[in-house]
Amino acid sequence: MMIDRFPIRVVVLSFLIFSGCNDSAPPDVEGGSVYRYAELTDKDFLEKTRKGVFLIDFDANWCGWCRKMDPHLAKLSDKLGDKINIVKIDFDANPEARSYFGVRGIPALFVIVDGKQVRSAMGYQTKDQLFALVKDLVEEQ
Repeated sequence: MMIDRFPIRVVVLSFLIFSGCNDSAPPDVEGGSVYRYAELTDKDFLEKTRKGVFLIDFDANWCGWCRKMDPHLAKLSDKLGDKINIVKIDFDANPEARSYFGVRGIPALFVIVDGKQVRSAMGYQTKDQLFALVKDLVEEQ
């Protein structure tokens, strides 16, 4: 007996396409967006990430999961201080940076150490996942 997998594919594909693309933040977000990071653009992202440890966050204003992750990034910034540079690149306004990193969906995170990509994470990350992504890199400094 053969099972038709078409409905399963449609559900999975719909989830992947729309999971990060809602117009507003999920209902459990409190306090709105915390946006206190440097912004990079197509013109300066390579130049400005040559020296040091960077966590690049590709996001957009319309991305609810990105907004939900902002408070976690703020806590990471508070915890690690000057050991890491947390920066944002607007997904819609920077197609060259998006292409350089191969970003197809957001949120998308990349860890850069002295100009070289060493790690990445796609999709929503908890504060513990964000900390684990960079912990050993900032401890070495």
